[in-house]
Amino acid sequence: MSKYSIERLAVSESAIKKSLPFEKDLFLEMDFPQESTYTGMKKLLSIKSPPTAVVAICDSSAMGALRAAKEMAFPVPEDVFIVIIRKFTAPSLNRRNKDR
Repeated sequence: MSKYSIERLAVSESAIKKSLPFEKDLFLEMDFPQESTYTGMKKLLSIKSPPTAVVAICDSSAMGALRAAKEMAFPVPEDVFIVIIRKFTAPSLNRRNKDR
């Protein structure tokens, strides 16, 4: 696991543990964001109790996750919510306007 992946895992784990249980085995390390995330998301959505939310580290990763969710008939954000974190030192907040 790369230095940056270890940092991302630590930040994600810390943030999630404040309000939710964190399952380290659901953390996936990807090489090429969109294709790897697409493949990883398909695996996650195929498990017995798929996650209801995922965290992506960039727009490209989120697009791969979104494509997999749509392909597997998991409506976003109704069945699975995709959160994008762009900065790990001071994460920005993203919101979805329901009127769109």
